[in-house]
Amino acid sequence: MTVVSLETTRKSGVKVKSSTHIQHRWQNILTKVSGVTGPTRNTTMPYKAWNCVTTYKILANIVQHTNQYILISKPKFSSERDAKLTDKMEINAFIRLLCLAGALQSNKQKLDELWGTDVSGIEKFCLVMNHKCFKFLIICILELIRVVSVKFFTFFFF
Repeated sequence: MTVVSLETTRKSGVKVKSSTHIQHRWQNILTKVSGVTGPTRNTTMPYKAWNCVTTYKILANIVQHTNQYILISKPKFSSERDAKLTDKMEINAFIRLLCLAGALQSNKQKLDELWGTDVSGIEKFCLVMNHKCFKFLIICILELIRVVSVKFFTFFFF
């Protein structure tokens, strides 16, 4: 709080000093308007906005580490077809399906229900990716997240 003294003149001509208390707010001051900025501001289609957010390096990094995990876990599978290496296009489709599931608020549905052929299924899921492939990629990426978080935890706290 800041005290400011002011001199005021009354009608009688006498100068009187008065103090005014002024409060400065240092919190909850917005300096920027919220919303989409940069190159995504003028996009009209969701996939164009997605392409502005993700870069080739990000997807290549995800593909590289996912393929490393797939190569490690390949002996666990009976068929080579069950543990196929992935590529950038498949990871991109995988992430977009995750975003679509979130946009449709299908967090209460099971994975089998999203690929269902009856009314409960979402047709786009079947058209984009196989159910087994999606499940396999989820397992691989969740395992990668677990390994990375353990390495991060041991690096900073031990």
